[in-house]
Amino acid sequence: MVARMQRVAAYIAAHAGASLPLAVLAKEAAMSPHHFQRTFTAVLGVSPKQYQSARRLAQFKGQLREGDTVLSATFAAGYGSTSRVYEQVTGGLGMTPSAYRAGGAG
Repeated sequence: MVARMQRVAAYIAAHAGASLPLAVLAKEAAMSPHHFQRTFTAVLGVSPKQYQSARRLAQFKGQLREGDTVLSATFAAGYGSTSRVYEQVTGGLGMTPSAYRAGGAG
């Protein structure tokens, strides 16, 4: 069961910027949505949605560290707009995305 959840976690990481409904992930794991949700959370300690959000944030941060603009990093990580990125990642970054890109200056 652990190997199956790790495989789905890798699938989520590879598709972090895409829409991944629970039914799609459950099908990938060959399980019912309810059973998949409970098993994934038990094995990884977070829900599939939380895991996807964390992977998307990591991708966004990586893009900013590589020097991408906030706008290009936003779309590369799969966020639909800059307002979404500012709503969702400020807590995960501890600062605004533009301040993170600047290395925390200011």
